[in-house]
Amino acid sequence: MKDSENNKEEEVSGEPIVIGSGRVVLPAGTPDFKPDKNAGKKLLQAHYQVQEKEEKNRQQQQQGTNQSKEESDEEPEKPTAKAAKGKGGKSSSKYTPLEQQFLAIKKDNPDTVLMVECGYKYKFFGDDAEIANKVLNIYSYVAKNFLNASIPCQRLYFHLRRLVLAGYKVGVVEQTETAALKAISSSKSQPFERKLTRIYTSSTFIDDEVDDSLQNSSPQYLVSFYEASTSASGTNSSDNTTPSVETISFVAVSIRTGEIIYDTFKDSIMRSQLETALTHLKPSEILMPPSVLKKEKSNTSSGYKFSDLTYKCLKSYSKCNSARTQNMDNQIFDYDVALMKLQEFYDNNNCSQVLDHIKSIMNKYQIICLGVLLSYLDQFIHFGSILKVPSNFKAFRTANHLVLPHSTITNLELLTNESDNSEKGSLIWLMNRTSTFSGRRMFTNWLCKPLNQLDSIKERQSAVEELVEGIKVNSNQVASITALFKSHIPDLQRNLSRVYYKNQCTPKEFLNTMSSLKRILELFKEISKGYTFKSNLLNQIFKIKTNSDDDNQDDKLSERINYFLSNLNHDAAKDYSSVNCEKSDLWLDFEKYPKILETKKRIKVIEEEFKKILKEIRYELKKPSLEYLHMPKLNLEYLVELPPKFAGVPKTWIKVSSTQKAIRYHPPEILEQLKLLSQCRETLKIQAQESWISFLGEFTLDYSLFSNFVHKISNLDCLFSLAKISCMDGYVKPEFTSEPGIQVVEGRHPVVEVLLNGTYVPNSVKLSSNKERAMIITGPNMGGKSSFIRQTSLIVIMAQMGCFVPAKECKLGVFDAIYTRMGAHDNIEKGSSTFFIELQETSEILKHATPNSLVILDELGRGTSTHDGVALAYSTLKFIVDEKKCFCLFVTHYPLLAQLESMYPNIIGNYHMGFIEKKVESDSENFIPKVIFLYQLVQGAAQNSYGLNVANMAGLPNEILKIASIKSNEMKETITKRANLVNNSNDNEKQKIEDEIKQTIKTWVQNSNSLSKDQLNQLVEKLKSLQLKV
Repeated sequence: MKDSENNKEEEVSGEPIVIGSGRVVLPAGTPDFKPDKNAGKKLLQAHYQVQEKEEKNRQQQQQGTNQSKEESDEEPEKPTAKAAKGKGGKSSSKYTPLEQQFLAIKKDNPDTVLMVECGYKYKFFGDDAEIANKVLNIYSYVAKNFLNASIPCQRLYFHLRRLVLAGYKVGVVEQTETAALKAISSSKSQPFERKLTRIYTSSTFIDDEVDDSLQNSSPQYLVSFYEASTSASGTNSSDNTTPSVETISFVAVSIRTGEIIYDTFKDSIMRSQLETALTHLKPSEILMPPSVLKKEKSNTSSGYKFSDLTYKCLKSYSKCNSARTQNMDNQIFDYDVALMKLQEFYDNNNCSQVLDHIKSIMNKYQIICLGVLLSYLDQFIHFGSILKVPSNFKAFRTANHLVLPHSTITNLELLTNESDNSEKGSLIWLMNRTSTFSGRRMFTNWLCKPLNQLDSIKERQSAVEELVEGIKVNSNQVASITALFKSHIPDLQRNLSRVYYKNQCTPKEFLNTMSSLKRILELFKEISKGYTFKSNLLNQIFKIKTNSDDDNQDDKLSERINYFLSNLNHDAAKDYSSVNCEKSDLWLDFEKYPKILETKKRIKVIEEEFKKILKEIRYELKKPSLEYLHMPKLNLEYLVELPPKFAGVPKTWIKVSSTQKAIRYHPPEILEQLKLLSQCRETLKIQAQESWISFLGEFTLDYSLFSNFVHKISNLDCLFSLAKISCMDGYVKPEFTSEPGIQVVEGRHPVVEVLLNGTYVPNSVKLSSNKERAMIITGPNMGGKSSFIRQTSLIVIMAQMGCFVPAKECKLGVFDAIYTRMGAHDNIEKGSSTFFIELQETSEILKHATPNSLVILDELGRGTSTHDGVALAYSTLKFIVDEKKCFCLFVTHYPLLAQLESMYPNIIGNYHMGFIEKKVESDSENFIPKVIFLYQLVQGAAQNSYGLNVANMAGLPNEILKIASIKSNEMKETITKRANLVNNSNDNEKQKIEDEIKQTIKTWVQNSNSLSKDQLNQLVEKLKSLQLKV
């Protein structure tokens, strides 16, 4: 019946029509026509212009008024999605009713790919069909006025997900009335009514049952940013190109998990804090005001806007990480507007106390971000409801975590490797042994935010140690935990959110979620029965207690789980997989749903009537054994099948279908009852859906109870993952002390050791706040310098996560941050050279490092000339030692820096990576030594970096290597002469120069946000001239 309606809607005249993407339908005999590349957009524009003019003309005729041309061009009322029949007017005869519905919805949603329900398939039209053809690899064809493409209804979510992951905003347009209900409505002659019922984007698509793998566990954050600009001088600045200190705020919501993260920070022109937030959150969608870059055209000439630096940073992240950006009306980036929006939302939902809580924890900039998020979520059914749960709101940064900036996470390869940006070879690839979706998300957070409070570290460390002991002896508790995590556990955190959104959860999914929770809860009770862990953290997990009272929460949780499970018909729930399926058989007790019970009784009456009619037919046709024929695949039922030569068929019967052996009929009495049956079934479907939503509504009252339990499961999963890593050969429990410092005996790089199958050469390191706290590391290229400093950093991170570390012995103080400056790269989009980025990143480190920070500097100054590089490296290391007094590993190829050991004999130590030099004579006086790497840290500075050895290994021509060897020897002689001059210079004069260097660095760090590139170059030149005098 739906197919006949489609045919009816697609009647169209034969005049020339422009098709989306430049395709054209032409009547016979029309001359050749050259397609227009922008024809799709022109089609929509032309349609809207014609539609607007016709609406105005119709109003003028009705009112009998004469209006001026300016008045006739005013915008008319927006057309409704329910289009009239193809009558009257050029536009209505040009487009079919179905096409008119599509155009009306498309006008209000121009940035959305529309999937239009049409019978038993979903159709794409115009440019949307072009996108579907490209992304989904499905056939597209010209039909009527548009390019068309279609997919079967049962493949909706599969293809929808592919479009969303490709970065598109996708809308589902559904038929909101069926043939049965339409037959009794007053609009039976009109096309089926259709509405845009659902919209999906990368952050709001949580129907991921088609990809139930741990790799699909990302929170998929939707983030709104707000930027309050203050110039470097401290005054407000409206110039979005002026270097300034920006106060940036954000609120991020994960529709998948329910988490709401917020933060505010001051950022430099490097936007390092913003990059850090993006690295931690990995948002899949970003809300921002329209662009105002000079290179881009903007429809908004005034109003709120981001600075160019912030806009470029967000766009760069979006481009590199396939994140979708959504431009929002800049008028909503206003505190009063946001507060009014939030006030209306929370008042309408009778939870104004939540808004009071928000005001107490958020500043006005964060409230603006939350208002922007709510404005965006308005178009998504029920998703805004997650903002009603106070426990979902969490601060992004707290004083309880080790600070790991964006550069550190990237340089230390915590989440991805630097070669191909895949997970293999990263620290999380090695350490993550979690078995649940929520556990994986939590573990990633633990890795990027290690602890920095001694008591918290020891508490987690104690839990890991007890689990390690249990693993080694295979205790009953550990065996039960192992069995739990080996079993299939769905994404409970996501499923709870889907239940909370009510219309997103299927009965089958709800049953699986509750059954899994019941099984895990019973296991938790069994593990904790008659057993007390040594670890307080493990006891908190298994006892299911809250801090607010002494009541045991497991009884209440068990009671609620049993309540939901006892009300469901489990067999019926297992058969349902579609969100909008009929749910009339789900309930064991229909007394709670009297409407459903009444409708079911009416259906039984109709079914009894069919039996009566069958008896009458048997009597009339003298066929006592006659039975009804049902053809479910063709949606046909209660057919009367007779042989073709049967002579007694009443003339009033309607022939439905036939074969060589039989003809099938519907008597009028059957058709009348079928009509009533269809109406009752549709009514029952609506009532069942309403009852299902009501049933899920009861769950929302217990959302926090269930969420807390899932949080405990995730905690246990992460602790067990750390325990598995800690059981590896050669891992030791680190000892934490109250004094800052690091002492590692025979430490190893945790990842490289695995990749090299255990052949990694161990190295020791010892730094102390009252002794040596800085190491200058030199030595041959490829000798293992970078691996050593990464190894040290990773051991600190693992230890402060609560994990054992790859070493023979490890003693640590608690660090508050790890800062790194490694590698050489530019940023063309930001217009920043390699050296400029080096200066800015170094400035950020010098600004934020404290005496409890670990600073890693690898070949600082490599982005410029040798003299400039030496000046920068020398001055920076002196500033770190004199002013910041932090712990530092400084890798360099500049021999002059080794002199600093004599200036700071108890603070700086010279080290190099050991090697054996084997001289290989060439056909000239100069030779290229062959170097055998020992990968062992040795005290003392290396006299050579042996870069020519690496060049030889890389296959450079001998002629080039000979010339390079000569030049290298000449430079060594120059450096030696300078060193001798320095040793013979006046001490007082040297001290004055040293003080001037220190003051120059201070000036640089304090004014780094306001210095231009030319000023930075002048500063480096000054440092170079001062360093040459030293």
